Amino acid sequence: MARKNSLGRSGPKKPLKPEEEKQAAAVTHLSQIKFHQSFTLPANPANGRTEPFRVTYSDVDYRQSSEDGPTIFFIAGMYGGRYLGAGAHDALARRHRIRLIVVDKFGLGGSPNVALEHRVNGFLDLVPVLLDYLGAKHVAFVSHSAGTIYLFNALIQFRERMHPRNPYACFLSPWVHQSHTGSLGALSVIPDTVIGKSNQIIKFVNQNIAPAISWSTGLFSSNSEPTETDTKAAAPSPGPQQDPIDTQVTQDQEAGDEAPLDDSIDYSPDKDPGPTYLKAAMKYLFAENTDGGAAEAMLCLKRSDSSWGLIEDYEDAMDKIIANEQERNLRDVDGTAGNGDLAVQRAKLLVHVFFPETDMFIGQKGKDWLDDLWVRKRDSSEAFDYQSEVIEGADHDSIAEMRTGVIDWIFAQVRRSWVD
Repeated sequence: MARKNSLGRSGPKKPLKPEEEKQAAAVTHLSQIKFHQSFTLPANPANGRTEPFRVTYSDVDYRQSSEDGPTIFFIAGMYGGRYLGAGAHDALARRHRIRLIVVDKFGLGGSPNVALEHRVNGFLDLVPVLLDYLGAKHVAFVSHSAGTIYLFNALIQFRERMHPRNPYACFLSPWVHQSHTGSLGALSVIPDTVIGKSNQIIKFVNQNIAPAISWSTGLFSSNSEPTETDTKAAAPSPGPQQDPIDTQVTQDQEAGDEAPLDDSIDYSPDKDPGPTYLKAAMKYLFAENTDGGAAEAMLCLKRSDSSWGLIEDYEDAMDKIIANEQERNLRDVDGTAGNGDLAVQRAKLLVHVFFPETDMFIGQKGKDWLDDLWVRKRDSSEAFDYQSEVIEGADHDSIAEMRTGVIDWIFAQVRRSWVD
């Protein structure tokens, strides 16, 4: 409390400690209007909405113009939502001058919940309405963890919304169903009613015991507090058969890129604002609706009345993607782009998967199974390009921290997609 002098006026305030200054800066940062946007999703009784829904999202836009510039639609994990656009992701979006859109899925933030069987199909309703509302003509899709299920659906349903020359999708720490992993087997004996109420326990822990530091579980990541050694570690290699980021950026600028990198602030891994902002964001998150977190768990496990939308499983998803890509290639040969326009020269769909070195949810067995499935489908169809990378020292959630270099690399990849 401020001291009062002899005239009754307040004296100078006690200076904040360094950690308090960081937390105050984080709160100020998270209070920006770009992290608290909303729009109205029309009613659709077939997908569980008998009246219009107000849906919340963040829209971080550092593009040089309002034209069709580099844009990422990020599909977050179980408890992830619009606050993922803050902190390190906001800083890196600024660096690469891209637009980053992150929506609160149903039951998170200001987005109302829907019945379990409508989660994915309702999301498929949401995406084109939001993109049209924002004037986002083309996007690259990126997902984390439970967002994998939604991204597979997006690659089937919204292929035309991807960049026409350089379509790009990226999966971070993808979720794999327990039938292919051998992990989380104990969950098979836990009743649906218990899993469905898990959000209440997690919310109580966060508000009364300790704040969460994991987007995937709402609890603690096994590697959430980086050590001094971690923060000084070199960034991972940017991906199979890819040039280093700095080399690619130089090539972009030499090619006449009109939006050079914004390096006005320090983006080095040891300056990562993420850990401080993450703690503040979690307080914001659990002050809002989080019922969707438990529903996401039920969806991932295929429990109760859950539906994976357009797909039965990941193999079915890849088969549908292949069929779509092959049909698009035939339309190109025929001279049209499917909408009466002359076809443009199209590159193959490029899919990147970044696996963490350790993943408590899917284990090594799950990583190997999914990687092998992607490789088999790619090699047998030649309908898309696929590359994967294991990020040394990362776990399921920490893979997205600035210190790993992964998000920086993805943003650079998306930026190049619009430049090339």
